[in-house]
Amino acid sequence: MQTAKIFHYTSIGSLALILQSQKIRFTRLDKFDDVIEAQTHGGVGFGKYFFASCWTQVETESIAQWSMYGNGMEGVRIELPVRPFKKKN
Repeated sequence: MQTAKIFHYTSIGSLALILQSQKIRFTRLDKFDDVIEAQTHGGVGFGKYFFASCWTQVETESIAQWSMYGNGMEGVRIELPVRPFKKKN
């Protein structure tokens, strides 16, 4: 079920860094575990030019997400509004 919130699974260590810096880190797509995220097109590896942070709108907690991103089921799940950032030109 989708909600008006987004959720991010992470380790307690990463949560500490987020709280300390008050910033969310975006990672280059070519550094993601999923190689499909940063495919090369026309000989150009676009993944090094795009950054992302992975979130879900699925309100029901996911064992797979906890396992992969929650530091072996010992992490946290952060919740934010669907549009947490202010738009700047």
